[in-house]
Amino acid sequence: MTISAAHILGWFEGEEGYNVLTRNFADALGRSLPVYRTALPRRNGESVRVAPEVQQHRGREDLANLLFSWGDQTSYLKTMPGRRIAYVIWETSKLPDGWFVPLRQAERYWVPCTWARDMLIDNGFDADAIDVVPLGIDVSVFHPAVPPEPSVAALSGFKFITVGRWQHRKGTVELLRAFDAEFAGDPSVRLVLSCNNPHRPDINIAEELRALNLSCLEQLTFLSDGIANQRMASLFTACDAAVFPTRSDPWGLPISEAMACGLPVVATHFSGPADYMTDTTGYPLGWKPAPCPWMPASMADGDYGMWAEPDFTELRQLMRRIYENREEAQAVGARAAAHIAETWTWDHAAEKAAAVLRGI
Repeated sequence: MTISAAHILGWFEGEEGYNVLTRNFADALGRSLPVYRTALPRRNGESVRVAPEVQQHRGREDLANLLFSWGDQTSYLKTMPGRRIAYVIWETSKLPDGWFVPLRQAERYWVPCTWARDMLIDNGFDADAIDVVPLGIDVSVFHPAVPPEPSVAALSGFKFITVGRWQHRKGTVELLRAFDAEFAGDPSVRLVLSCNNPHRPDINIAEELRALNLSCLEQLTFLSDGIANQRMASLFTACDAAVFPTRSDPWGLPISEAMACGLPVVATHFSGPADYMTDTTGYPLGWKPAPCPWMPASMADGDYGMWAEPDFTELRQLMRRIYENREEAQAVGARAAAHIAETWTWDHAAEKAAAVLRGI
């Protein structure tokens, strides 16, 4: 039976990655077919109010239920009429123990990149049931002509920017050390950071900086927390380059958003960015396999799987190359913006999703 509508279950409100991708995906897919939305709870004890339109599909197979959430939330699909699809996002080679049983309640699995498909297969899921359905960028919001944020644009010097929680996975500490080693004492270079971690109120960035004993403190600018996703575009265009030494990002929204804004971007060439960044549209950062030391998930055997360890020596070299070869870097950024606009928008993602739905 032909799919006549999509029912998306996920977190729609807020500025974190899941929220941004869920509402943008729903908006884009809604331009191709009717989309119903069910907001999932973020706290224990909150109830779920399923979109009322779902009831009209009882006894039929023409509804595609798409869950954008953690794998252990897949049980929400169990009672839904129609097809059951889980969009799986995970950062290491090994899924959490608590995801396997719930994920089996889905019929198909969508993932954002080629690496994620291989990861699911390695975890025992049927290759024929997995589709790579990428995420995207709203190029009406993220593009090179966005007026720069005045407070950031007014900062002197060449400005690198990074966006991502202060955490080991994002390589925040190692980026600060690399920047310090390469540029400390040069007032013509600055690093702008949006790195607050709302899930770790125990992290005190001032104390973390003191512990690092950096020499470049006067060259650092920390942005306030709670920045709306749409405002990020003006922060990117106020800077000269972006850098993301992540250990794993199955898509990497800030990475692709910075590219869409025309910035030359350094990003670890692993998982998501490996699908949309090349050495002509960015500065791919080398890496080697490394064990993940910890994730916020249950692993009975203490093994959290593998991910990437970026080459931080190369990170310094690439940042220096961008700083000293600005015409080259600007050309790379311009190609990046064109590449995202031509290939990786939310409408492209919705077209891929619609094509997959037509085939199930």
